[in-house]
Amino acid sequence: MVLSRTGAGLAVAMENAEADVKKACRIETADCDHEGVGRAIDKYLL
Repeated sequence: MVLSRTGAGLAVAMENAEADVKKACRIETADCDHEGVGRAIDKYLL
């Protein structure tokens, strides 16, 4: 899952993302079972 790749240019991949998704992203966060999206939002958007 790519949290966002447009606008601010912030690309975040989940830990369990496919390799090609991870390569397209500058940042990797935890998987969905470990609140990865929430962590990325807290760290990079708030």
